[in-house]
Amino acid sequence: MTASAIPCDARQASIGGVWRSAANGDALALENPFDGTPLACIAAVVPAFFGTRVVALNPVAGETPLLKAFMGEDTPDRCAKFVAPILIGCFSTPEDLANAACFLCRDAASMTTGAAMEVGGGRCV
Repeated sequence: MTASAIPCDARQASIGGVWRSAANGDALALENPFDGTPLACIAAVVPAFFGTRVVALNPVAGETPLLKAFMGEDTPDRCAKFVAPILIGCFSTPEDLANAACFLCRDAASMTTGAAMEVGGGRCV
């Protein structure tokens, strides 16, 4: 498919779009500075013409070696403060993200693209 066959908006969003990123590494802050379109939406435009899907996985704080550095200290009180806004009541695990990625590989998710999938135990509800 040539670039001229791709709708004008798609070419502008994916080829000419410029993204900004928050200094703290917040994946949700990645967006087109001109109209605020989330990166997952922009990144999905051209690949969709070739049958490729793009989905961002947004995890909550997880039980990984980086958790202690993320929290600042590893005390029961500090953990409780970080877990409190998570409705399920626990940190995520690497397996939680792997399970979400495996779901996206299934035929059941064939229409999912240009989205950000929250793997956060209800923290963003």
